Amino acid sequence: MRISKERKRFLKQELKEYEKITPMTEEERRELHKWIEAGYSVHENTCCAVGDGNSPIDFLDIYREEEALRKATAGMGNEEARKYVLDYYGWTEEENEQKEYTVEALKERVRELERELFHLEEFIGQKGFWEESQKYIDEYGGEPIPFEIK
Repeated sequence: MRISKERKRFLKQELKEYEKITPMTEEERRELHKWIEAGYSVHENTCCAVGDGNSPIDFLDIYREEEALRKATAGMGNEEARKYVLDYYGWTEEENEQKEYTVEALKERVRELERELFHLEEFIGQKGFWEESQKYIDEYGGEPIPFEIK
C-alpha cells in the first residue's frame, strides 16, 4: 500500500503517543511497529473488529486476543480448536453454518451491495465531498484492499 508522507507522519506520532501510555512486551511492540509500517493506525485491527459505539478496537487488543486463542488451541485438532473458538466468542453451530450460495442468493447479495454503494455515493455528494472522493479513488482505487480475496 502506498502511504503519503503526511499519513506516515501522523501514524508515527500516534504510535509514539500510544507507546507512552500502553504497556507492551517487546514482541507486541515489534508486531505493532510492523502494523504501523504497513500504513495502519494503532486504533485499527486485522479483522475490522469494533467495540462499543462502533469504534475500531486497537490493534494490540486484537493481537493479544488472537495470541491467547493460539496458545489455548495449541495442540488441538482443527475441529476441537474450531469448537473452542466458537464457544469463546459465544457463537452456536447454527450461527456458523455455511449458507448455501445459489445463483439467486448471490444475485440478491450483489443487488444489496449495489444499493448500499448507490446510497453511499449519494451521501458523499450531498455532503460536498464528491470531487475529493473521486481524487482519492483515482489515486488509490487500483490498490488491493485489506482482506481482499485474490
